Amino acid sequence: MRNFLCFIACIALMGGAHAQILWGSTEYGMSLQQAKNAVVDGVDMVDGDTLGTGAVEKLRVRGIQLAGHEFHAGLFFRDDRLEQVSLRLSEELATGAANHVTDRLVAALRAKYGQEISKKETGGILLSRDYTWISGKTNISLLMAAIGEKAQVLNISYQVRIMKDAEQL
Repeated sequence: MRNFLCFIACIALMGGAHAQILWGSTEYGMSLQQAKNAVVDGVDMVDGDTLGTGAVEKLRVRGIQLAGHEFHAGLFFRDDRLEQVSLRLSEELATGAANHVTDRLVAALRAKYGQEISKKETGGILLSRDYTWISGKTNISLLMAAIGEKAQVLNISYQVRIMKDAEQL
């Protein structure tokens, strides 16, 4: 009986090993209903954002606290399957404050995923900071962009795009 229980536990663990975790308890390819069950306080989006890939934001989670600021998570679906989760800053920040938040987020992401696999930073009137990590088959990207004294973008995206491309090599 003991061997049988060990066998069942191994099968259960192997089945979960193939899931491509995106953010929190969300997994790549989940249906909208599965995603609603996986996130707390998710709100249906009627007119959600659309990504360049055609994925549409159908679920949003507000009030996520990161680095002392509020973010919201947008869950993006294509062909009725979860494709990407993006955490976006919910407030406007001056460039200096956005840089500070970015530093804190980079430190947290390094602590969780290790050293980034790529890092691009530009200065001047158009400031850009772009970092990428890989965890399993999930690509994690942090982007901060500012024009002059105002941050335009500060988000973290979780997707499988790069790893799907790599599998074709």
